[in-house]
Amino acid sequence: MLRTYLIAVSNDKPANSLVQNLPEPNALFGCSKCEIAGETTPAKVYATPTKSAKIKTTYIRIFPTSTGRQPEMRSNARWYDISHATQNGIRFFINDHKLHTYGYLGECELCELAFIDRGSSFMSDTLHSVYHGAFKKLLHLWTESSKKQPWSLTKALPSIAGDLAKILYPTTTVRVPRTITKFLKLKANECRVLLLIGYPVFKNYLPELYYKHLQKLAFGISIGESSSISLEKVEEMELLLKSFVDDFPYNKRYIVQTVHCVKHFATTAKDFGPLSNYSTFNYESVIGCLSSSIHGTKRIGTELSINLELFTKAYYISKHHSLSSELEPFIEYVKTGKMHLNKQYPSSEFISTQELNSLYKFIPRESNIKLMKSVVRNGLVLSTFKSSKSSTFTNACIVYKYQNFTKYGIWYNRPMFSSCALWNPDATTFADQSTLGSYTHGIFIDIYNTLYAGSWGNSLVKVWPNGSSTATRTIQGGLSGPYSLFVAMNGDVYIDNGESNGQVDKWTLNATIGTRVMNINKACFGLFIDTNNTLYCSLADFNKVLKVDLTNVSGTPVMVAGNGSSGSTSSLLHSPWGIYVDTDFTLYVADAGNNRIQCFKFGELNGTTVAGATVPGTIPLSDPSGVVLDGNGYLFIMDTGHNRIVASSSAGF
Repeated sequence: MLRTYLIAVSNDKPANSLVQNLPEPNALFGCSKCEIAGETTPAKVYATPTKSAKIKTTYIRIFPTSTGRQPEMRSNARWYDISHATQNGIRFFINDHKLHTYGYLGECELCELAFIDRGSSFMSDTLHSVYHGAFKKLLHLWTESSKKQPWSLTKALPSIAGDLAKILYPTTTVRVPRTITKFLKLKANECRVLLLIGYPVFKNYLPELYYKHLQKLAFGISIGESSSISLEKVEEMELLLKSFVDDFPYNKRYIVQTVHCVKHFATTAKDFGPLSNYSTFNYESVIGCLSSSIHGTKRIGTELSINLELFTKAYYISKHHSLSSELEPFIEYVKTGKMHLNKQYPSSEFISTQELNSLYKFIPRESNIKLMKSVVRNGLVLSTFKSSKSSTFTNACIVYKYQNFTKYGIWYNRPMFSSCALWNPDATTFADQSTLGSYTHGIFIDIYNTLYAGSWGNSLVKVWPNGSSTATRTIQGGLSGPYSLFVAMNGDVYIDNGESNGQVDKWTLNATIGTRVMNINKACFGLFIDTNNTLYCSLADFNKVLKVDLTNVSGTPVMVAGNGSSGSTSSLLHSPWGIYVDTDFTLYVADAGNNRIQCFKFGELNGTTVAGATVPGTIPLSDPSGVVLDGNGYLFIMDTGHNRIVASSSAGF
């Protein structure tokens, strides 16, 4: 005998109130998970008390909380205690002397079942509470608030919409978000993609306080949406989402029920696992499929019944029939709506000898190689960038081995140029001494084409957004003759401040003062951050390159190239300037004093000369001060002594 037990319920908020026998969500004690009373406040932040019968102030109920005071959670035991107390004549009042029973209006019929609890069994739903709830409330605040509010993004909406349009989404994306200017019409699926994938775009527009608040929601819900969640991750999720509500930086008038309930998602994830397993997205999708299967209005019941029976039988057969069955395409169509099954086809793309030789560095030459435009690994679809015919979707991803671990990622700060690119021999002056200051050192262009340039003479860094001829930000204060800078993917700017202050500083968005992240005893002539969040610094005056883990900035910097003594052997450097770290953590150093580019493999202190000096097949260099590796593995070198920039190619330099 097969017995089925109901252990949990997933509803939207109005349905939860009906099933749990609680007040409406926006009423006194309206939360379905805890016994918070809430408080009333004018709907308009700056509303005044009513002075005329014709002018009335509308009030709403909000649910603010603080870290020190957390409300009691709902449960069967609490209901029994309160029910018995009221039966014995005990009365409960709130501050305005209003009688209440903590929101318990009576019995909950489902609690008669063996495994249903009046609190924990009613799960938090991401569709209505997060994507169409808390996140949409944030969108409303950013776009509908007064332009005087510090969080207002009204003026920046066209730029934000443009940045969001540049995002390429995985092909598993159900619905690509429409423009943010029409946020009121966005479906929950669109809000979900916008929050979990598009949130970094807001880094350049929101003040740091509000962007970090958004990150708490995005990171917390991302953990909850994972396919599996460890206990440690649940605890991290709880800290993030509780802080999102308790430390709400906007006016507390906006902490409505959909914002308050965010703090309960970690409890649901701890009890029932990943949020996607019981989100009402699944039910809405099924309802949509059933609705679309009805083709008339005369016999809706009969047609729906037949379609349900057909779906049930097809699903059963799909779990038990032979994979070689001729029914497979039809069953797959019933389950997914796709007319054709995807089959594997070898790629017809040509691979060059150079690419093949690069591949043989990691696999035996006798290996049987099969080229595919896309592969599936552990359920993750990976494809080449060129294989996608869409300007919106791609599964392109870089896969690489690091210390016997397979890693997935997209390399940052590695430009991709066409093999037939032509460079204009005549340059255009973008900024001169009158704009930036004297002795310009350090230039950087990030993924949004934002330009950063430093002035050693004026001890500052200026920032020009893409398309702007005027600097919109000046970073200064506490800097002393910066020689180099680096911008991380999250927009943090790392600036050399070692000439007089002996440190490297990190400047977050809108920061007025830098934070020390690395202790040094002289200026860094080159800075770089790799994918392991490790910061590298080249000390020209001490003939060595150091690195420090940015997750532990209090640690002592580790030497990775040179030993402090000047020399021209494979283990020594002489006035190293620009540096670059490759995808396999190979370090490239512009060894200016030796007129060469040195390459240090990961973990090795002996380098190989790849350009300059007397190496045959390369090019003579004079005082090289910068080096960059592009997406094709070619070197671009700033040959300072010869007043030029040189690049390698498949034919050499």
